[in-house]
Amino acid sequence: MRDSDDKDALLDGRLHRLLDGIACIYVGTVLEAWDTEQDEMRAQITARSWL
Repeated sequence: MRDSDDKDALLDGRLHRLLDGIACIYVGTVLEAWDTEQDEMRAQITARSWL
């Protein structure tokens, strides 16, 4: 019974690390896309101000 509990705890820990990693990648991707969109908007505003 003890080995089964240890394996479950180990699997649970690995699952949490995997989900944390996926969440970090997702948040990083969303922030990067948002930052790129902001840069494009700034470029359009700058281009309009030059006209």
